[in-house]
Amino acid sequence: MLLPLFFAGLTANAQVGIGTSAPDASTMLDITSTAKGLLVPRMLSSERTAITSPAIGLIVFQTDGTAGFYYNAGTPISPNWVILLNGGSSVSASNVTGTLPVDNGGTGASTLTGMVMGNGTSAMTTLAGANWGETLHWNSSTVAWEITGTSSLAIGNSAGQSNQGINSVAIGNSAGQSNQGDNSVAIGSTAGAINQAANSIILNASGSDLNSSTSGFFVNPMRASSGSKILTYDNATSEITYDNTKTFVIDHPTKSDSYLVHACLEGPEAGVYYRGEAKVGNNKSVTVQLPDYVSALASNFSIQITPIYTDDTDGSIVYSTSRVKGNAFTVHGKNGSFYWLVYAQRGKVEVEPKKSDVQVGGDGPYKYIKSRK
Repeated sequence: MLLPLFFAGLTANAQVGIGTSAPDASTMLDITSTAKGLLVPRMLSSERTAITSPAIGLIVFQTDGTAGFYYNAGTPISPNWVILLNGGSSVSASNVTGTLPVDNGGTGASTLTGMVMGNGTSAMTTLAGANWGETLHWNSSTVAWEITGTSSLAIGNSAGQSNQGINSVAIGNSAGQSNQGDNSVAIGSTAGAINQAANSIILNASGSDLNSSTSGFFVNPMRASSGSKILTYDNATSEITYDNTKTFVIDHPTKSDSYLVHACLEGPEAGVYYRGEAKVGNNKSVTVQLPDYVSALASNFSIQITPIYTDDTDGSIVYSTSRVKGNAFTVHGKNGSFYWLVYAQRGKVEVEPKKSDVQVGGDGPYKYIKSRK
C-alpha cells in the first residue's frame, strides 16, 4: 500500500525531487547531485532531424558534425534546430553554423562584449535581426563588436580604431583609424586615416592616403575623358548633377544672396583667342607679338582693333591691321592706344553630318562625332 500512496503524493504536490526531499517550488523536476550529471538523448544529426513532430524546446545532444546540444526553436510542424552556445566569450565556425540567435527571438537588441567570430578563413556566421545601436568593429582577421556608445560603424583592419566620432562610418584598411570626426564617412584603404574632418566624405581607391582637413566631398581617383560631364552642385538639395549647357555656377562676387552663372561660347569650329592692349607712339604703326607657338597651333586668323578714347586723343582715329604673319601682326594709325583681339581656328568641325554616316560618342554636353566607315 505504500507505493500507491507515494504516487498520490506526487500528483498532489505536482513536483518531483531526485536526490532531494525538498524540490524547488518553481520546478516540476528537481535533480540534485554533487557527483553526477543529467544525460540527455545522444544521436546523430540524421537521427535528430528524423524525429517526428518534435516538441517546442525539445533538447538532444548531437554527436557528429557540429556536435553539441540542440533544441527545437520552431514548431512540431516546422522544426528549427538551434545549437546551444557553450557560454564562452569566443564562438568559432566549428561550433556555430547557420544563424546565431539573439535576444528576444532574433528581433530585439543584443549586448555582446568581447565577442569574436571567425578567423578570416572560416565560414561567415550570420547575426540575424540584431539591433546593435552601438559601434560595430570588423577586423580583417576577426569579426568583433565593440560597445562604445558612438552609434558608428567600422569595418576593416584598424578601421575606426581610436576616438571614432559620433555617427561616423569607416570601411576599409585603416579607414578613419584615429580621431575620425563626427558625422563623417571614410570608405577605402587609408581613407581619412588620421584626423578626418567632421562632416566630410572621403572615397579612396588610389592606394595612397587621402584625408580631409575641412568638411566636404573628397574622391580619388577621378577619371577624365572626352565624354565627361560637367558637374554642378545644388546647395539646396545637396545633389550633384551635370549641365548640358556647359555652364558653371559660382558665388556672386558682389551680391552675397546671388549666384553668378556663365556659359561656354559655342561655334562651328574649334577656336582659340588671344587678346591684349597696345599703343602707337610714332604716328605710324606698332607690331603686336603673339605667343611663338600660335602658328603651329592655329590658322585662319582674324583680328579686331578697338581704339581707346582719352581726352588728349583724336576721336576720329582709325586703325588698320596687317594679317598675322610669323606669330605677329602690325597695326597702323595715329598715336593712341587700342585693344586687340585675335581669333583663330584650331580645328575643323563637321557642322551638319548625316545621321546615317556617323555615330555619336560620349555623353552629357561633351559629345563627339565618329564616322561609321
